[in-house]
Amino acid sequence: NAVLKVDLQGEWHINRDLFTVTAPDAGGWTLKDAMIPHGVKTGSEADGSLREDLMQDFEVQIPASGTGPQEVTFDVWYQACKGVSLCKMPTTVQVSLKMPGAQAGTPPEVPQPSEKPSEKASVTSEVKPEVKPEVKP
Repeated sequence: NAVLKVDLQGEWHINRDLFTVTAPDAGGWTLKDAMIPHGVKTGSEADGSLREDLMQDFEVQIPASGTGPQEVTFDVWYQACKGVSLCKMPTTVQVSLKMPGAQAGTPPEVPQPSEKPSEKASVTSEVKPEVKPEVKP
C-alpha cells in the first residue's frame, strides 16, 4: 500500500471534504480510492456549516497492486485552516512515491513488517501541512 503521512504542523486542520488524493498517471499500478480517516465533526447543521475536520496528523492509505514504474506521482489537493477564520486558498501539491522494488513487468517487492522502505520522499508546500509518502505492506 502507498501511505501518505500528513503532518498538520501545529494548529492547522483540514476539512475532510476539501482533501483528495489522485494519481493521474499510475502506469501499470492499480490504485484503489484513498482511505482518508474520519475527522471531528464541527460546525452546525442549522446554518449548513457542519463538516468533518482532520485536526491531528493522519495517514492516508492507498491500496496498490500490480506492476509499474518505480515512481508514482500523487496529486494531493487540500485546504488548510487555522481556527475558524484563517484559511489558505485550496492548493495542490505533487508527492512522488518510490514503489519498493518496482520495475516494469515485475511484481512489486513488499517489505516485511520488520523492514522499513529504503527510500522516502517528502514535499513541503508553501502552505502547511507537510505530506510525506511511504510504502507499507
